[in-house]
Amino acid sequence: IRAFKRAAEEIFGYRAEEVIGRRVDLLLPSGLRAARHLYLSAGPRKITDIGREVSARRKDRSVFPVDLSAAEWDECGSRFITATMRDLTLRKQAEEELRAVTARLSAVLESTTDSVILIDRERRISFLNHRARGCFGPADDSLVGARLWDVWPGTPDDPARAALVAAF
Repeated sequence: IRAFKRAAEEIFGYRAEEVIGRRVDLLLPSGLRAARHLYLSAGPRKITDIGREVSARRKDRSVFPVDLSAAEWDECGSRFITATMRDLTLRKQAEEELRAVTARLSAVLESTTDSVILIDRERRISFLNHRARGCFGPADDSLVGARLWDVWPGTPDDPARAALVAAF
């Protein structure tokens, strides 16, 4: 490691002087260290890697997800690699919370005795509960993505259908 910025200190828990001059393996969990050694032993090639999710290791030895971007260059006959890592811990936590909330919402919407249809900004069906699916015939989610007025029963001149189209 030749340079270690302030943001890296905050993410990894090391001060720059603790890592400069040491091998990058210090920041990698064992499985990734083995893959790195295998890659480097395969001979010369250029690394250009933009946005790969990998694991990294903090000073406290905890492993966490990072977005890794890397670029390689040669200077005066020496091979250098610049790596930028962005901590994905908060994003992963938010994604998991969103999955949990979505699952709870889906369970609530499926348990109601009313028909529930969710329409997205493009005016397409994004969700139908079991009661709504029963109104349209298919028992699966084949209507997801369709425009509501394209699947609504009736003819184009039907007043209820015209009101539906006008409302959305």
